Amino acid sequence: MVKGRALFPRMAPPDPEGLPTETRELLEACRARSGLPQTPFIYGVLAVHPALLSRLVGAGLGRMPDALLAPADRELLVLRTLRNCGGEYEWTHHVRQAPGRGLDTDGVRLARDGAHDDGSREALLVLAADDLHSEHTLSAQTWQRLEKHLSHAEILELVVLVGFIRVFALVGNALCLPLEPCMQERVDRPWPVEVKPE
Repeated sequence: MVKGRALFPRMAPPDPEGLPTETRELLEACRARSGLPQTPFIYGVLAVHPALLSRLVGAGLGRMPDALLAPADRELLVLRTLRNCGGEYEWTHHVRQAPGRGLDTDGVRLARDGAHDDGSREALLVLAADDLHSEHTLSAQTWQRLEKHLSHAEILELVVLVGFIRVFALVGNALCLPLEPCMQERVDRPWPVEVKPE
């Protein structure tokens, strides 16, 4: 949990009846994509600003069908970024989705605990996410190592993905979003957690 964080949500989702039809349809698409019985709170709250919701969901970098980075690599970067940002709400959702994106339990632990630099691609990705978090850039050494494993387009995708996920971590943290009731029962505490498989 983030220090000084309120213990209650700071903003509630708007009444769907008062939303434009296209926003209600987008929220339903978000619910269906999540696999949950209800719309995830983060999307519901973003509906307070329908244009912002549309832009953020439309950007959807985590689900880019034409992404250059492998799904497991993207999920490792997402989880490490959420861990670094204290993004408990999004962490819980992404841990649940990790196996479907090719990230196994060891990968989740690596994202949670950080990497001992063993020269592996996964450790390098964690190091890159850590650089971007702590220094807001990639060190010269990290950049040189990334160039040995990734194309420039893949490095650019990595940087943008980490920045994009920070936005969602910040929203969840600043608004003190609680987990949905259907997620609460599947989570072991304390955070960061591993989530029981579906």
